[in-house]
Amino acid sequence: MKKKLLVLFFLTVTSLGFSQTLDQLKTDVKLFYEAQYNMDFEKIVSYMHPNVFETITKEELLFVLEQSYQNEQFRIRLVLPQVPFTFSEIKEIEGKKVCKVEYPQTVRMILENPISEDEKTVIEQAILASKPSLKVRFEKDRNAFYIEGVEILIAIADTSTQNTWKLILYDQSQQQEITTILGENVINALGL
Repeated sequence: MKKKLLVLFFLTVTSLGFSQTLDQLKTDVKLFYEAQYNMDFEKIVSYMHPNVFETITKEELLFVLEQSYQNEQFRIRLVLPQVPFTFSEIKEIEGKKVCKVEYPQTVRMILENPISEDEKTVIEQAILASKPSLKVRFEKDRNAFYIEGVEILIAIADTSTQNTWKLILYDQSQQQEITTILGENVINALGL
């Protein structure tokens, strides 16, 4: 009887620990998305995994984010204030808890100046070349591109993050850099 109670207790504690971990991840991902929506670049960077800063400094990343969201040619704004997130199973690999998070990402790229049909075609092709799975349409009345796709975040909790969730935005065009940061075993386990 005692043995059954101990097993039941262990299973309950394990499930509660997993649930709290997943609940915390859900909260962090939601706050990360809200930071993107609100263009709170400092907060976005605060959710990044420390290994990201082995390839780029915090200041450089902040500059890239600011220039990506607004510059002399265009402004980018997230369209949807809230989106549904899909979380994979949390896996433990090489002492790290990892989880793949997917969500729909819809942005509007508002051009600062009118463009010709040829320029529109060139920009649309460049957007699709960066990520062929995107859906892109030009909104003439807004002088903007409406871009829909799916984003993938890799969430990691390990000793370098004091076992709190930190994120890496997965971009297939940067597969080699992401593999260097996380390791091939993590990438393979997440099916990326």
